[in-house]
Amino acid sequence: MAQLKPTLSAIPATVRTFGQQFFPPTWDSCDGVKSTYGWDDVTVTEEFDHVKSPDQTVSAMNASLHKLGWVPDSASSEGAWYWNRKLSNGSEASIQLLGGPSDEPPSPWDFKATVPAATHPITGC
Repeated sequence: MAQLKPTLSAIPATVRTFGQQFFPPTWDSCDGVKSTYGWDDVTVTEEFDHVKSPDQTVSAMNASLHKLGWVPDSASSEGAWYWNRKLSNGSEASIQLLGGPSDEPPSPWDFKATVPAATHPITGC
């Protein structure tokens, strides 16, 4: 969690943010079946209001995330952007940004940084 929280600083200060959430690893099952229990991914999320320029927002976030060691993923496209980073414990973390391309409200953006469970991930979902 400590390695994911700094990613929130990449969200530009010029946008109105709401809905910040932190999800630590939790022993869970999506269907209640004993064989599917495991650890949920560690996740940090933030939702923010529409932006005047989606391109400028993504560009600013990309520069900030680059400084934190995150690398853009080639799967990114208009309206969905991805970054990856290997954490100090060797885990592969990812960021997903969904939003735009509309300049018109309402177009809330969703930011999610995730690192998979270190051991025994949840299955069957």
